[in-house]
Amino acid sequence: MRVTMISMEQKSKKIRVYKADLHADLNDIELFRFGDDCLEMTVEQLFFSEYQTDGICDAFDIGCVLMDGFGKEEIYKLLAGMDPVIPVVLTEHNRKWTVRDLLNEAYKEHKWFIVNDLMKDLNEKDLSGITGEDKNLIMNAWMALQKEEDVSDYEIPLQEILKKV
Repeated sequence: MRVTMISMEQKSKKIRVYKADLHADLNDIELFRFGDDCLEMTVEQLFFSEYQTDGICDAFDIGCVLMDGFGKEEIYKLLAGMDPVIPVVLTEHNRKWTVRDLLNEAYKEHKWFIVNDLMKDLNEKDLSGITGEDKNLIMNAWMALQKEEDVSDYEIPLQEILKKV
C-alpha cells in the first residue's frame, strides 16, 4: 500500500466516496473514490493521502460519502445530486478512527433514523388490531431507540407491520 500524506493544514473541499455515484457539479472539489482496501486506514489517512485504491466495494451494502470543508447548505446541495447514500462529515472526533469503524457507526445511525421514522409512522396509525407478537416488536424497537442500541433488525418487521395497519 502506497500512502503519501498531504498537509492537514490544507482546507480545500474534499469528498471521499464509497459505492456511490455523484450527479452534482463538483467544480473545485477534490473527489476520490475508495474501496474495501482502505477500510483499515484511519479517516485522516484517507483524507490526506494520495493512496490509489482498487475500488472494490463489497464490505457495505449502501454507499457512503465522506466530506470535509463543507458548510451545511453546501452539504444539502451536494446530497441532492447523489444517489441515496449515507453522508458523513470529517470531525476532530472521528479523524483517528479507522474508515471501517466510521462506516459501521454511520450505518448504525442511518438505521436508527430509518427505524425512528417507521415508529413515527406507526404512531399515526390505529394499532388496536395489532397482535401480541407485533406489539412486543414495536415496544422492543421503541426501547432500543431510547437506549440508542442497534436497531437494524427492526426495519423490515416494522415495515411489514405498517403494511398491515
